[in-house]
Amino acid sequence: MDSISSDDNYKVLEYENKYRLLQSTTDPQSFKIFMNFGFPAEVVFYYITNLQTFRNWNTEVDEIAVKTLIASENTAILYLKIKAFSRIYRARDFVFLRHAFRRGAEIYLVDKSIENVNYTPFLTIVRGKLQTVWGFIPNSDNSECLLVIDCKLDHQGYINEDQNTNLSVQYLRKLLNIQSYIVQKSFKKDDSLKGMFDVGPPPLTFSEKTSPSKAKYPSEIFR
Repeated sequence: MDSISSDDNYKVLEYENKYRLLQSTTDPQSFKIFMNFGFPAEVVFYYITNLQTFRNWNTEVDEIAVKTLIASENTAILYLKIKAFSRIYRARDFVFLRHAFRRGAEIYLVDKSIENVNYTPFLTIVRGKLQTVWGFIPNSDNSECLLVIDCKLDHQGYINEDQNTNLSVQYLRKLLNIQSYIVQKSFKKDDSLKGMFDVGPPPLTFSEKTSPSKAKYPSEIFR
């Protein structure tokens, strides 16, 4: 976890305002994304983990669903299907274990592909493999958050290294949409959203802040 924010041995593929997409120079299947948000870490985490709205901001996703949820352990088995990139590439899907936890002020999600006899691959879809760490890293007063996504994507099938990169970038660049999506939701009331995981409140040093820049949390945003 300590090296998640490091960009050593990574090259920049795309750079925009408050967003960077990088690829490892030693492992072409490995990528990192850095995104800045003007919201607390809990708010960004809240929207990333709400699968009800996931497809609203990532249009590459055809389906995402919880297969098994162990709420007491903040752990779930998820199914993710990515749309076919073109007629040449078939759709890809992933079955993976997701675990959420807090380490001090920071929040982490860890995703890792698993093999499960209950979720065998479809003949018309290629089963890929992923390994991802999402780090939600707040600033000193938790009024802003840096999201770091450290992921390895193997799309499997009969594709070469460059084609694997193209499929990964096509999917990962859509994650940028979460920035504008959260801004839009912050101006609208929607009490129907429910979080999948409960990682607890931030440290008291944050919640005791009384300055005008005090962080707002999901329940406050919807008022």
